[in-house]
Amino acid sequence: MSIEIILEQFHLAVGIPVSLYWEDTRENKACFGAFQIDIAFEIMEPGFSSIISTAYLVTPEYFFCGAIRTGTEIITMGPVLPCKCADKQAKNTLSALGLPASLSNELFRWLNAAPYYSLFRFKGMIKLLCMLLGEKEPAEAECIPYKPVDRPLSANSFARLDFIIPSSMSLYEERVMSCVEYGKADELEQALDELSGMNLDIPNLGYDAIRTLKTVFIVSVTLAGRSAKQGGLSAGVSQALSDVYLAKVETIEEFSGFVTLWRQMLIEFTQLTARSRQIDFSSTLVAKICRDIQSHIYDKTSAADIAERLHMSVPHLCRHFKKETGMTITQYIQRQKTNECKRLLEATQMPLSSIASLLGFSSQNYLHTVFKKHVGTTPAEYRSRKCW
Repeated sequence: MSIEIILEQFHLAVGIPVSLYWEDTRENKACFGAFQIDIAFEIMEPGFSSIISTAYLVTPEYFFCGAIRTGTEIITMGPVLPCKCADKQAKNTLSALGLPASLSNELFRWLNAAPYYSLFRFKGMIKLLCMLLGEKEPAEAECIPYKPVDRPLSANSFARLDFIIPSSMSLYEERVMSCVEYGKADELEQALDELSGMNLDIPNLGYDAIRTLKTVFIVSVTLAGRSAKQGGLSAGVSQALSDVYLAKVETIEEFSGFVTLWRQMLIEFTQLTARSRQIDFSSTLVAKICRDIQSHIYDKTSAADIAERLHMSVPHLCRHFKKETGMTITQYIQRQKTNECKRLLEATQMPLSSIASLLGFSSQNYLHTVFKKHVGTTPAEYRSRKCW
């Protein structure tokens, strides 16, 4: 099946506009559902050079766009929005791209005729299209920055954003993200306290600024997740935590709420990274086993599964781990899954049955038994104390 047919069927099934371009000439090969001017191409094209495999970005107007590199071609996806488009969003987007303002009414109608997508679902659609194109295990799409070319944003849209992202990006990326990567919770809180101590006159935020803050928050979550993974946190746990905060930010409409949630997000990533680094890896083999368990925290896994993945015998694996750590592999798996269960009970409203299924437990009752054994209380009692 040709790539053009796959793209056409994908668009018909999910409603997301898709287009195909030659990478070297930027010449269009096919368009399915795109506006009369391909908005996604106009938005994504400045960042094509930074795309390794798959990528997405969020514009200041809260448009989601994606791109997939396929050898000599690039596929663009979108734009889509998480909710109804405002007329001002259409006008601002055309202005930022240097396109005629006379198209605003048509763009407004076109955007509102398309299905709405949360960022989480849109990233899932990027992965789905990769699979339809033949990639068996596509990686998570990378968030790339919006790169306007001579497209200045209004000062009002960025009202006092330096409180969240300081003007010195090196301070944010090097100091704060280093704390996340190495699990330095105390040092992180000190850095955040210094930032919050800035004497800033925070004005009342309008619609544009709130939307921009959400965009900044999404980028912050992406940076924190990447740093945490570099520090040893499993990709699955990092993605799950990212999804929790991406959902929470959609409910925030006040500046103080963004600051609180931003701080909470960074601290939780840091604490989880610190937890994943706590065990004293007395040998390379123990480190490999622990990393394997952490990377399969959402799977039903056993010593036999780990031995198979590491190409070792089960008896040797179990003896070595018990000798070095003082606990069995099963005990360590249960401990890590219990820790992740605690986080999910605190950070989400997922029912216990869903958490049990997510963590690979055979039943909710078994999770209940394991949790009480390690924590000393039931999951329901633990959640009620934490008061989600």
